[in-house]
Amino acid sequence: MKYIREARFGQPGTLKTRNAVGTYPQPLLDLSFDMNGWSSLSEPVSVITAEQLLKDLASKTPPAPITVVDFFSTGPFVLTELYVPTGDELTFGSFCRVVNALYKNCPFKTVVVDTITGLSDSIYNHQAAKNSAALADARKWAGNIGSKIGQIIDVLHKVQAHTVCIFHSEVDKHEDTTQIRELVMVYSKLREAIANRFDQFFYAEKGGKVRTKPYGILHGVKCRWPHEIAELCNGDYTSIYVKEKFD
Repeated sequence: MKYIREARFGQPGTLKTRNAVGTYPQPLLDLSFDMNGWSSLSEPVSVITAEQLLKDLASKTPPAPITVVDFFSTGPFVLTELYVPTGDELTFGSFCRVVNALYKNCPFKTVVVDTITGLSDSIYNHQAAKNSAALADARKWAGNIGSKIGQIIDVLHKVQAHTVCIFHSEVDKHEDTTQIRELVMVYSKLREAIANRFDQFFYAEKGGKVRTKPYGILHGVKCRWPHEIAELCNGDYTSIYVKEKFD
């Protein structure tokens, strides 16, 4: 079986979620870390907790066409006067249990993580609860988050389903070359080589189109297949993979 291993990054409002969650093969699972990230969809969705998903996976309950696990709303929203992140063991722990369960048994045709940027914040809050000493040195906590994101992507790619990871982007000035680049928003130097972990690494533009080849200041954009894809094309599943056979 041939599976899609795709990432797409870009600025807010470029229809990344609508294209990936709304048009990719169903049943589809959206692991959502953005507030109401699925609200741009016109299709009905089933929003459940991570605990309910784990129960459904264990009982082999047939999934809905689009299932959303809302991780954004699970954290402890407590405002303090301290200048430290809010410790949160629950959210990232639940995410890990879900990914491990999908590795053993995945009834979905597509799994989307929306966004890795939000997932990174969850890992940061998890460190605040489990390893607060690391927060004193940005080199340690940023490196820890980058390493964990790399591990998550590697495990996701072992799941027997198409996988799409969505990132926000940021403009960066390289310290050594002074080159201006737009690249994925992720902690540590992982952002320099993260494209190597995917077959397709698309840049989302306004209007729902995606870049499939390097262009201007974009960093990491590539497409290993389909081989005949246009440099700028519509970002929905059919427009990209219409000629591919996955059975």
